[in-house]
Amino acid sequence: MKFNFNEPLLGLDLKPVMQEGKEANLGKMLGNHINGMTGEGDSIKIRGWGIKMWSGEDIELDESDLEVLRGLIKKLPMASHLIRGQALVLLNRKPAPEIGG
Repeated sequence: MKFNFNEPLLGLDLKPVMQEGKEANLGKMLGNHINGMTGEGDSIKIRGWGIKMWSGEDIELDESDLEVLRGLIKKLPMASHLIRGQALVLLNRKPAPEIGG
């Protein structure tokens, strides 16, 4: 399954959160937070996910990886509920079917 976190972070009013005159990006924020965690999981894989999130690229997850990422997001110590909640909602969306698959 492919997921992409390259979307605006939404505030309580469901409008994009602004930071320094620009829309805050969920992927950039989540990628930074995930790569700031220590001591849990496959560091190489998690680093790769964070880089792809930050860069706006798709990440490919099987069911096992999806559960790992959900668990990591739920435990992010410095991320707000806005970040964690929006990321978990995104992961719960049914991904678009693969073309030719």
